[in-house]
Amino acid sequence: MSNKSVARWIAEEAEDMQQGRVDPSDSASVRSHLGPIGVVGFGADGTDRWPLFLAWEQKYGRFPTRTEQAWLTKARPADIINRMQSLGKREPKFAGEAAFAGDMMSDKQAVETVRKAFRDVHGRDGNAAEIEAETSVGRHEGSYGSGWARACKGAGVGSNNWGAIQSHKYEEGVDHSADSFLCVDSRPDPKGGPNIEYKVWFWKEPTPEKGAARLVKTIGKRPLQFLADNGNSITAFALGMYHNRYFEEVNLTPKQKADYAEIISAVNKLGLPTAARAGDSDVLRAGRVAAYAFKLNRNADIIAKSTGKARATTLLPAGTGKKAGLVAGAVAVLAALGAGTYVATRRHRAA
Repeated sequence: MSNKSVARWIAEEAEDMQQGRVDPSDSASVRSHLGPIGVVGFGADGTDRWPLFLAWEQKYGRFPTRTEQAWLTKARPADIINRMQSLGKREPKFAGEAAFAGDMMSDKQAVETVRKAFRDVHGRDGNAAEIEAETSVGRHEGSYGSGWARACKGAGVGSNNWGAIQSHKYEEGVDHSADSFLCVDSRPDPKGGPNIEYKVWFWKEPTPEKGAARLVKTIGKRPLQFLADNGNSITAFALGMYHNRYFEEVNLTPKQKADYAEIISAVNKLGLPTAARAGDSDVLRAGRVAAYAFKLNRNADIIAKSTGKARATTLLPAGTGKKAGLVAGAVAVLAALGAGTYVATRRHRAA
């Protein structure tokens, strides 16, 4: 695909977003919260820059820093592509540009931090699959505690909140700033519409180690049992988290339902918990678990590649089918830049 075609595709995606023809989780009402937490960047023109983030990662072998994310978010897509192609294997330099606070720690360091936290919380060493799965949650949910630089006017910077873990319900006039910061989360519409936003407090932790320990403790034991009982399937792990009401996620579009069909089938075979809200259908809830599993799987891939280790988890339980399909439009962009899979990440943590 030519640079012109890539730029045109991105412009078309922006138009689709404005016209409501895309995933409700990418709608304008939640766009401002997607970037800082889920590491999904939107340009000033409204275009989704996540494919460019992944293209950078594929080309240079690491995820872009906050400074690099700023460039990938602000510059014209055609200029980004031209610069990345013209430099060959050399990385673009940004001398004199202030770095954003909270660049994410390395995946290798995160794995070791989770490994120690797991030992402290559970009183035993976690196996490779357990550590990989839990590190994937920390990477997805809070960028290992540093994913708050642009969220809620920077209120969460330095919070070391690895899992986007809520602390207190929001009540007008009640201040929990001693141990928490105020931000916005969202929950899926039981009728299948866009997510519903609400204010809520999130934990602040004094150190990354404390943040990782909070993550491991909040995930709990049930997901680990689901993981062990189902051949180290990260879909089973995600379902265990859903049983614990760790996340709520978003409702799927028809295209996503088709892409995640095999994951949804696996979720249904394993069994959903009782619905927490009246009218919340099993069809919608299975899709939400599948979306979360897909995102954890993507992060597990990145962690394995970054640390030079083989994957310890699998997407699906044994005998449940092939890997889920990819999002076609973004794959086209990434193919032009030599990058990989696309998925727009989100964070949800039910209190």
